Amino acid sequence: MKKTALITALLGFLTALCLLFPTPTHAAEKSYTFYTDDTYAPFEFANKQNKYVGIDIDLIHAIAKAEHFKVTVKAVGFNAAVQALEAKQIDGVIAGMTITPERSAKFDMSKPYYPTGPVAAVKKGSDIKSLKDLRGKRVAIKTGTAAADYANSIKQKYGFTTVTFDDSNNMYQDVLTGNSVACFDDQPVLQWV
Repeated sequence: MKKTALITALLGFLTALCLLFPTPTHAAEKSYTFYTDDTYAPFEFANKQNKYVGIDIDLIHAIAKAEHFKVTVKAVGFNAAVQALEAKQIDGVIAGMTITPERSAKFDMSKPYYPTGPVAAVKKGSDIKSLKDLRGKRVAIKTGTAAADYANSIKQKYGFTTVTFDDSNNMYQDVLTGNSVACFDDQPVLQWV
């Protein structure tokens, strides 16, 4: 009888402890949506299987794994991605975005992970050898990029006009077809092309 009473009391005590300290439940895994550009190789682009790949895509998936969250990445184009972030429709942009004072005032930016800057590219065999050679010519730029901002900041000084594209591929094609004599983009992207 004493043994049964002791066991009953012990079980009651353990049950009370369990009620006081419930087993932790795992919170639902966080999920974030990032927009990107799919024409900005080697940072982000669609491969032959139409899967998004590149430095930025690998980076966001590695961060998600290390920080234990799910990430959805959708390619909408650079300018559309930035506008969606400004409108608070998404959680972030992973698109090789150059850190500028204007962007830093609007967004929380990571530390830079790839040094870059704007450069001009011309069609192979072109007579354009310097910025001075752009006088009176048309130059292609991509909407919303730091390279476009740079080109627009110097176009009066060097006397060229700009035409704007929403994606890199059409911008490059404009140069290859001779409609524009040059384009401005970030150095590693143009080296990749």
